[in-house]
Amino acid sequence: MNIEDFDKQQHDLDTDSDVLIAPEEVAVQGKQLIVYNDDFNTFDHVIDALIKVCKHDPIQAEQCTFLIHYKGK
Repeated sequence: MNIEDFDKQQHDLDTDSDVLIAPEEVAVQGKQLIVYNDDFNTFDHVIDALIKVCKHDPIQAEQCTFLIHYKGK
């Protein structure tokens, strides 16, 4: 699958019916980010994203990335 097909597939999703919430998660006021372990994103990409999006410092982002990797999310 090339990137154009992937982007098209992502835009075709109905987010109301395609979002799965694990039983231990509850709705909270404000914003919540859940990152799942996958075989597509590299450690460096996830670390960079946590630094940019969550304003983590590099060590905190690296620690979160390892937690995601070993705990699944």
